[in-house]
Amino acid sequence: MASNINCPNCHRPVPPGAHSCPHCGTQLQTQVQQRRLASEELTAALPDVVKQFDASATTNITIAGVLIGFYSGAIFAGRVISGAVFNALVYALPLCLLLTTIVFALRVFYPDGYLTDDSLTLIKKKERRLRFSSIFLEVAIGILIIAVFVYLLRPS
Repeated sequence: MASNINCPNCHRPVPPGAHSCPHCGTQLQTQVQQRRLASEELTAALPDVVKQFDASATTNITIAGVLIGFYSGAIFAGRVISGAVFNALVYALPLCLLLTTIVFALRVFYPDGYLTDDSLTLIKKKERRLRFSSIFLEVAIGILIIAVFVYLLRPS
């Protein structure tokens, strides 16, 4: 004998075999349908472009990480003039942008939808996040160059 299940939307009991919740109208899938869909999604190969986005995101993370290491070591090993708020902001801004680059690149790997989105939607999500990551990386490198010049031109 099959027992009642609860609606995933309103959490009220739904009779066995119902295709929709009699209380709120939410469409229901049977457990067999859910297992079949999950099985099909997991066995379907990801398009190569998705793998390329992941590889590009890995490159952005690596570049940003290396720049953070070298830049923060060089700037913080030297003496920053106390009381110079502008200089401190100029020195810190590239670090913030590089960290933002890494966050967007990590979000390329986890776009919230491998099992629910079709390949085209997944590609669009990954592409958008990789674009943001790349833009932040480019801007961070430009500001990092400016920060290095400000650092080098500071009075001793």
